[in-house]
Amino acid sequence: ANPSLNPAQVLAAERATAAPIGAFGPLAVGAGLINAGRAVGVNPPVRPNTKITKKPGKTIHKSSASFKFKSDVPGVRFQCGLGKRPKFRQCSKSVRVVGIKRGAKTTFQVRAVNGKTKDKSPAKFSFRRR
Repeated sequence: ANPSLNPAQVLAAERATAAPIGAFGPLAVGAGLINAGRAVGVNPPVRPNTKITKKPGKTIHKSSASFKFKSDVPGVRFQCGLGKRPKFRQCSKSVRVVGIKRGAKTTFQVRAVNGKTKDKSPAKFSFRRR
């Protein structure tokens, strides 16, 4: 290295001798070089599993029911829905289902979502209001 070069001249020299980003070979990084001769792998998001941790009994007597749930993957978000083929909507870690009619059988479903990766088998619970 030439001790008479100032930091701006060193940076300019590094940029002039480094390969463009995305090419294989040495790349300028800060004050040094890294070798990008090997491909860098990126792990896809982990597929989460969802578990209902609090639920009502199989038969309820009120028009509402509360649920809590969790995932084995930290930091996920949740989507909830009602019915056999629900239209899932974003929900928090606990949900209160209201407006359940007498005699109605209801299926609550929840799935964890990690980025764009969804739980393929949502957690389900069916119950009936007397």
